Amino acid sequence: FRVQQGLGTTLMLRGRYHEAGPVLQEASALADGPLASATMRYRLAELSFKRGDKVQAAADYEAALRLLGRYVPRSPLMRVLLLSWEAFIQTLHTWLPALFLHRIAQPATPEQRLELKLLSGLGHTGYYCQSIVKGMWAHLRGLNLAERLPPTAELAQAWSDHAPAISLVAMFRRGERYALKSLRLREEMDDLWGQGQSLCYYGCNLYASSRYEECIACCRRAIRILEQTGDLWQVHIARYQVAAALYRLGDRAA
Repeated sequence: FRVQQGLGTTLMLRGRYHEAGPVLQEASALADGPLASATMRYRLAELSFKRGDKVQAAADYEAALRLLGRYVPRSPLMRVLLLSWEAFIQTLHTWLPALFLHRIAQPATPEQRLELKLLSGLGHTGYYCQSIVKGMWAHLRGLNLAERLPPTAELAQAWSDHAPAISLVAMFRRGERYALKSLRLREEMDDLWGQGQSLCYYGCNLYASSRYEECIACCRRAIRILEQTGDLWQVHIARYQVAAALYRLGDRAA
């Protein structure tokens, strides 16, 4: 199981998606127990997302969360209510960090860390193919949970995700602060891939706020890092931001 999972994940990161699919499916069939099964649904969701099948990715993210016993709202009304609650919790985290941030002393469990990964992925699929309400609920839910725990790689990811997410409501300065917080945490953790990913999402925020020259510089730095770590999908996202910023500046040839 672990060999197939590792091989499938490596093939996926290298952009060999057609080869990764059967290997991950085989690993999924070998998974034993809720955590292993949810982990493989997460990997399959990642693969579908990178291949452009956002609908299947969303279904797999939700199925994995339910395998872990986590609630995922189905009705639009419940999503609005839960989004409002998570937005209220995040307001408390922002204005009273000494009371609400990192208040749980125990390290995150494997189930909690997987839950945070799944909520991050579900947030992305919400923006792409479902609704901003669903995407923002999943994002804020993951952010709030991650900020309760001691610092983890998943917290750095949630802070990074916040940069493009909050740009949807034009809170660009807040997005910049969280992108830089994510970058600093990943530097402390010596997470090279994470640094590239944080820079990429910081670039998305800069692009949304029309800071095109800064976006280009930031995303080119991200590309240099991400090319070293082999995540071709993330490299392409950073390249797209560079191209889009150049287009907005009128440099169509570049």
